Amino acid sequence: MEICGETGSAREAWKLIKSEKPALALVDISLDSGNGLELIKRIKSEYHSIRLLVFSAHEEAVFAQRALDVGANGFINKRETPDKLIRAIHTVLNGGLYQSDWLKAQCDERQVSDGASPMANLSNRELEVLTLIGNGKTNSKIANLLNISVKTVEAHRENIKKKKHFKTAAELSSYAMQWTMKG
Repeated sequence: MEICGETGSAREAWKLIKSEKPALALVDISLDSGNGLELIKRIKSEYHSIRLLVFSAHEEAVFAQRALDVGANGFINKRETPDKLIRAIHTVLNGGLYQSDWLKAQCDERQVSDGASPMANLSNRELEVLTLIGNGKTNSKIANLLNISVKTVEAHRENIKKKKHFKTAAELSSYAMQWTMKG
């Protein structure tokens, strides 16, 4: 195996994907100038043969299934051992789907019951906005980071409040900070 590039930016990652066309890309959920889920969708739409493994510190319970749904071939948490990371890389490179034991159990359990995560009813963009709120970002900073208008950020905040049954912006902010600290 040979590393052909590394970056923390979605824009730079896309440039590297286009120029290097790697067999495998390790993608994080949080990236500068974009997010990993959107990058995965973009890569899959243009380069079907590139295998994608999400390697993230974000909560597996919230993000693993979302990553698989948009085209990732596996999800591994950054807290896992190097041996497990290497196993995940080999599994994905050999055409398999890498899932932790926990994720396999969740998928099996979901078939039996609807044990959805507390964030399952939020869209990917709403989850992204919630994370940025939890990181203390203002509406204008969130809009700038996501390349959307402040009005769109405000709409996402209102949708999150409705879905999570919060009455005030303070409740939302407090929850977002607590949730982000857990991840």
